[in-house]
Amino acid sequence: MRRAATPAVSFMMLREGTSDDGLLRVIEDVIVQAGADATGFTAITKSLPVEHKIRDALADGGTFDLLFVHRDSDSPDPDDRLREVRDALDRCGVRGVAIVPVQMTEAWLLTSESDIRQVCGRPSGREPLGLPSLRNIESTRNPKDVLRDAMRTASNNTGRRRQNDNREFGRRRRLLLERLDVDGRVRELPSFQRFVSDTEKAVQEVLSNRTAS
Repeated sequence: MRRAATPAVSFMMLREGTSDDGLLRVIEDVIVQAGADATGFTAITKSLPVEHKIRDALADGGTFDLLFVHRDSDSPDPDDRLREVRDALDRCGVRGVAIVPVQMTEAWLLTSESDIRQVCGRPSGREPLGLPSLRNIESTRNPKDVLRDAMRTASNNTGRRRQNDNREFGRRRRLLLERLDVDGRVRELPSFQRFVSDTEKAVQEVLSNRTAS
């Protein structure tokens, strides 16, 4: 008997900048875990209110089942940002998911010390990186600065080479995002748990609607 093909879910991601393109793979992994194959693409949007970004993306064409909108909370409380994105999706009549890391996307990247050391080229380093504990990550005011400092320490560069750490930050950050393990310690962060739960629910809604139609 031929095994039934795995259903596919297509998606578009609106991100805050090109440095967040690594989230595409993260979304794909979570969709696969929810029981579907995933194909996705990103959209480049201007600095506009979320609703305008969504409408601009829709006007550019493209077919997808789900729209993921990435917005950092920029505060310890994600409720305002979540409401902003969800209300915009509702007004635009689009099924989608808000990706709202607390307080910045870099917070998710602070969960893997080994990956930080790996992307900095010294996987066996032993210097303390000054990373916050899991329970304190989302209350860290500027996780980007914490990540930058951790990378400088992990690279262990001095002199002119240390200046290179600043230039390398963007590339290393992108690598970290691409390596993010959706089953790793990041799974313990409430903002990531919410993203996973919302994605699973949205995928099941897409698949259920197909079955009913």
